[in-house]
Amino acid sequence: MPASPLTRAQVKAVLKQTSLLRDQALLTLGFQTGFRISELLSLTIGELTDVYGQVKSLVTVTKSYMKGKRFSRSVRLNSDTQRVLSKLVKKLKQHNRARRTDALFQSRQGYKGKALGARQVNNIIKELFAKAGCIGKFSSHSFRKTFAEQCRRIFRGDILKIQKALGHSDIRNTIRYLSYNEEEILEGIASINYK
Repeated sequence: MPASPLTRAQVKAVLKQTSLLRDQALLTLGFQTGFRISELLSLTIGELTDVYGQVKSLVTVTKSYMKGKRFSRSVRLNSDTQRVLSKLVKKLKQHNRARRTDALFQSRQGYKGKALGARQVNNIIKELFAKAGCIGKFSSHSFRKTFAEQCRRIFRGDILKIQKALGHSDIRNTIRYLSYNEEEILEGIASINYK
């Protein structure tokens, strides 16, 4: 069973489950950008901030960290995401863990500046989603599934815009990301009227 997308209400509930700034920032950025977990964990402080240490409005994952490694992908950050990321960077600076080459989402164990592992993130996500009462199969890939569903809403089903937003080279991949309610389809077909 593939990862499940979350509703807007579920996203809000999950975000309320942690007071750990790192996890809030990871969740917020993941839901807002739809980056894969490997892409999120590849981000360094230097890639996210300008020379003055301010969080950029546009975050780019270079093609070397993208699936397929064919092209990079950039996403404009909303003000809420910039705000939580600014708080995280400020906190990392206070603890002397904010060199430009340091990972943005750092493990609290071992070497300072080292990124969390994907397994750690999935464990964090499963715990937070369960605390929020979310039922289904959830993992870090739920970020992308949720992002895809929000893009469908925002772009009113324009599959080409959704494909571009997800960074897919093949539209068939985009279609697989979107969930369809069978009852909704049946009702839509039944409503067709030529009178």
